Amino acid sequence: MDEIKKDLLDQLDENGMLGRFYEDIVDDYLKFAKLKNELQEDIDKKGIRFKVMTGNRIMADKPNESVQNYCLLW
Repeated sequence: MDEIKKDLLDQLDENGMLGRFYEDIVDDYLKFAKLKNELQEDIDKKGIRFKVMTGNRIMADKPNESVQNYCLLW
């Protein structure tokens, strides 16, 4: 992410877009990108649905909440 941040800030600088406002936008973008990557990793690991053991010791399918959260980012 550090390389991406440097690249984005360099591009803004080349276009004369300097200041804390633009740095905040880059920071927000990188937070969303990190969150998107974490959600994608969870979906890749668990899938859209996964099995859990209930309190009654019965296996049940549960939707992966990362799928819903991933969709909310877009």
